[in-house]
Amino acid sequence: MLHPLFPFFLLALAGANAWADPFDGPLTPAALVREVLARNPDLPAMRAAWAAARARIAQESTFDDPVVSYGFAPGTVGEPQLDFGQTASLAVKLPWPGKLALRGDAAAREAEAVGQSVAEARLALTEAARRAFADWVFVHRALALDGEDRKRLERLQQLAEVRYASGRASRQDALHARVELALRDHRRLVLERRRREVRTRINTLLLRDPRAPLPPPGELPPPQDLSALAQLRARALAADPRLRALAARLEAAHRRVQLARRAFWPDFTLGGGYNSLWTDTHKRLTLGASINIPLPGRRRARLDQARAETLRLEARLRQRRAQVLEDLQDVYDRVGESRHTIRLYRTRLLPLARQSLAAAKSAYVAGSGDFLDLLTAEKEWIAVRLQLARAAVTICSAWRPWRGSAAGRWRHEGALVAADFRCAGDGMGGGQGLSACRTLSGQGGGRTGNPQGRTQSGDGVDS
Repeated sequence: MLHPLFPFFLLALAGANAWADPFDGPLTPAALVREVLARNPDLPAMRAAWAAARARIAQESTFDDPVVSYGFAPGTVGEPQLDFGQTASLAVKLPWPGKLALRGDAAAREAEAVGQSVAEARLALTEAARRAFADWVFVHRALALDGEDRKRLERLQQLAEVRYASGRASRQDALHARVELALRDHRRLVLERRRREVRTRINTLLLRDPRAPLPPPGELPPPQDLSALAQLRARALAADPRLRALAARLEAAHRRVQLARRAFWPDFTLGGGYNSLWTDTHKRLTLGASINIPLPGRRRARLDQARAETLRLEARLRQRRAQVLEDLQDVYDRVGESRHTIRLYRTRLLPLARQSLAAAKSAYVAGSGDFLDLLTAEKEWIAVRLQLARAAVTICSAWRPWRGSAAGRWRHEGALVAADFRCAGDGMGGGQGLSACRTLSGQGGGRTGNPQGRTQSGDGVDS
């Protein structure tokens, strides 16, 4: 007999599993994708459907069961003057040559299409996990670097108050610094909320409690070479699961058209029998064959249906092919733009913004500069690093498995940005970083928001 506390033990065990950390060390995209695929409950069900579809191949490509019949004459039972009367027959149905092979091929193509649906589901989960990882990286960088920005603002506030106390500046300078710090406190709260949102999204993918803790993100993968667009186009068309599924279904439709044409030809039934009721022993054994007479009406309608289905799948295949190439071109252009943005900001705008901030601070300390100019230089410094971070997150979240070596180079560009952050020793504005995260998660593919280069506050309003 079960212990009365056994159900509570099961509940506690389930709760412990919901909070258990499946990761050893920092969170990486490979580890996150692996756990998401391992925990998703839909994939086993889809694999079972795939196995069921494969099992239909043998069912469609085998002969029908032979038919055996037997009968006897009850009046001859127990009659010594009469021989026992009985009949037996065996019949086998043989379809027109080629029909079974076409049925098996059509079932095999349908099974292949079902298998591609499993690959498509894995791809969707992989992309969702990598987008969530990109947001996780971004929000952690924003939180860490926002603290450094706040320390710098606090030093500027102290400087303004010292100058005001000594009579070398107005009280308005200190008030401006306090306002900026208050806004930074609000942006910190918004970033914390965003961090919880991303954590909830990742835990939902992992089927864990939304409040379960997650480790900080790890480093980006090592760099690889960028493939040419022509190679990526060929790879995308060859590897897209939905395109492969449509191609398999189109092949199955072609087989059904051929099968519908073969349906105008008859099937055969071969049989043999033995009948002891005949007194002449030479007549007791019989062999024979029969065929059906195919009437054209129903078969012509079935052929028209198969042809129409083929036309529909051909149209969908062309549409999907164009969609794949459009998505590839869009992602390629956006990542190319992000790479250009990274180079531009690393080589020109980031040094200029750093020099502008240093010059504004030196001028204010010397008494020849205005505090608002110093705050403006500070905001420009934040905006430059925001655009740099947005470009890196765009590259990271624009990943596709068919890009192969290209993905590594794009991730390498993101690693260069991370190195810039570490070398600069300063971070992006917290609330501004949030707008980029929201844009990426809302677009699904990581589109670069705010192309005009304007800065945004924590609530997404241009500033």
